[in-house]
Amino acid sequence: MAAQRLEFEKEKLKSETKLKEQEIDVQEKAHNDEMKLIKRYGDALAQVISLQPEEVTDLPAYFRGVEEQFKKLNVPRKYQARLIYKYLSARTRTLCSRDDYDYTRMKMAVLKENGLLLNVFSKGLILRESRSMTRLFCLLQSYVAYFCSISMHVR
Repeated sequence: MAAQRLEFEKEKLKSETKLKEQEIDVQEKAHNDEMKLIKRYGDALAQVISLQPEEVTDLPAYFRGVEEQFKKLNVPRKYQARLIYKYLSARTRTLCSRDDYDYTRMKMAVLKENGLLLNVFSKGLILRESRSMTRLFCLLQSYVAYFCSISMHVR
């Protein structure tokens, strides 16, 4: 009886070990598939996305172009921040933590830091009204719709 019980325990331990090994294999395979997918999207984006522009007023157009490429390539939201991170300027990378893999939060932080959200931007216009605003006024028309759509996401 004790021998049967001991044999049963050995078999049970072997089957549990085998099951855990299979689970680990499945997890590793899923992780490798995810890495391959990220690499594939990264390779595709490398062909169409440039580095973040240094000119602050060009940021909304830059993010609009990036989002358009994400749509064209059907990049899942959970990968977007990871994929764009290497294209950001050094200043922006220090602003955005590498652990923060949410594209929308990353973009909002960058735009807010540069004073490009609608409420920050409009306050800046009022404060600097007397200065030469020729370039900003020209860009303002094209950005108003974009700022409004961004501001809707912030709420």
